[in-house]
Amino acid sequence: MQENFLIEELMSSFHASKNREYRQRALDSFATWVRYFQEHDLMTRTILAEGQQPDWEMEVRRFDLTDEGFELYKQAVGKWYNGHDRGKPISDTKIFDKTLSKIREQKLKEGLAE
Repeated sequence: MQENFLIEELMSSFHASKNREYRQRALDSFATWVRYFQEHDLMTRTILAEGQQPDWEMEVRRFDLTDEGFELYKQAVGKWYNGHDRGKPISDTKIFDKTLSKIREQKLKEGLAE
């Protein structure tokens, strides 16, 4: 049986810095990847309703992600965070598109091989 472990929580970002800009980026980042995952049916529940802003109590656990969503998170979210730490806009989610395409292509290949 899988464990429903913590994937990401906003409270750790809140405690990491008192800088308002840092905290706002943490909220914006969380909202961006969560909304992307929701829009691509990679979540098992709605974390952020349409128009809802994230709050510091929000978190994502393993069971909140589909298997495909968990794979995308593992492969792409860290790279995406690194990219916007280097100056890419938070809204740039091309790495998610590219990685998700690769994951789905691989699933198709594996399905054909069975």
